Amino acid sequence: TEEARKNATPLLRALMAAPDAVPFVAAVEEKLLPLPEGTEAASLYAAAIARNNAQAVQYLTEKIPLTPDIIKELQDSHDYKVQRHAVVEFGGDWHAKDDAVFWKGLESDDKETLALFPRDKKFSTVSAWMVDNAIKSLLKRGDLAQLENVITETDWTKDAKERVFQTLLSSQPALDIAAKHGFLPETLRMNDMHDIAAHGGGDTLQWLADHGVQLTDKVAEEGLRIAVQRNAPGMIGYMFANDIGRAKDPKEIVFALESLAGEPALQAMEKWVTREEVKPADNI
Repeated sequence: TEEARKNATPLLRALMAAPDAVPFVAAVEEKLLPLPEGTEAASLYAAAIARNNAQAVQYLTEKIPLTPDIIKELQDSHDYKVQRHAVVEFGGDWHAKDDAVFWKGLESDDKETLALFPRDKKFSTVSAWMVDNAIKSLLKRGDLAQLENVITETDWTKDAKERVFQTLLSSQPALDIAAKHGFLPETLRMNDMHDIAAHGGGDTLQWLADHGVQLTDKVAEEGLRIAVQRNAPGMIGYMFANDIGRAKDPKEIVFALESLAGEPALQAMEKWVTREEVKPADNI
């Protein structure tokens, strides 16, 4: 019908859900639905690729020749499978969208694609969230060799480096690699203190201090508040033992957090503020 022909592209995309290209090809060959022109055809390619409909992809390449604009449209897809196909099969730009194919391949552990990725320049980290997702997946898999490779072969932006460092705080082996390659920051940030409280606490703070990472008074004060809020006794103990993280009026910390802190942490804080014990860390 005329109405169907006006909506030919979405209808053709729907036909891609079939296990083969027969319905799609029939609709075109019998002139029931016309093929779109220009970059609108990219949506048909994307649908066929996403549904693993190889026959439809082949038919499209015969009827609608690939152009640089179509390939670019495919690389702008949010579907990694479509992005990958545009690069590997259609000869697109490997470095498009801030090396999206590399970072998403790393996240999904797509070793085949990672092996093909050219090493002609360092990996982009403009998209910090995409990089961080990939690093989190690496740590979850425990692939420390790949982590070391990424740290050394990446052009780190300030934002991406700070974000990834926070992620590395969850893994001591990852921190060891970071230290080996000069990836540690000069000073800790307030955002880091949340991750330190959740992972390692006092042990992590001591390790960072041993490796030259500084803790400013302002960040230490916030870190102590976070440690009390999250009932992280090891982190509280480290700060008490080293007499760091005090506010100008230490009692303010106790009063402000009475309703939030667990009893053991609060008691330790009170003893420290009133100096009833020199090393309250021993009694946490």
